Amino acid sequence: MERFAEKYDQLEKEVIAKLWDIILDNEKDSQFGAFRAIDVSVFDYVELAIVDNELIFLDKNGNHYSLNCDCQLTDLIDIISKWEDLEIARKKAKESNLALSEEIVSKSNINIVTCGDCGEVNLHRTGQQEITCEICGFTDEPCHFPDLFTI
Repeated sequence: MERFAEKYDQLEKEVIAKLWDIILDNEKDSQFGAFRAIDVSVFDYVELAIVDNELIFLDKNGNHYSLNCDCQLTDLIDIISKWEDLEIARKKAKESNLALSEEIVSKSNINIVTCGDCGEVNLHRTGQQEITCEICGFTDEPCHFPDLFTI
């Protein structure tokens, strides 16, 4: 029986480590403070965040709850599974948008880029030696205007 307890503890550590990685990779700040978080839909919680070096659930009012307050390990695994499914869907959408973007460029000779200064989306004809942002007026070579759709 002791082996099962050890395996369970190891799985729990792996799940918690994976949740940390997801939150840190997400680069989203919580709507309730200056700490990293991901959106969740578990019980009445809306975010899972790293607060004071701990994983904490937050409800819609920003109240903090311990990771193990209501949650079981299977609930945490569900969060990871849903997050991974969402990442797969995002990647597919990005690839689809990239293909459509390439079709736009090939048929119209118009490229979709972001301004290297203010980040706004701009359209320009391919082959231009210099581009000017229509929003902020920044002018430079195309290399300073990254393509909007890149993988």
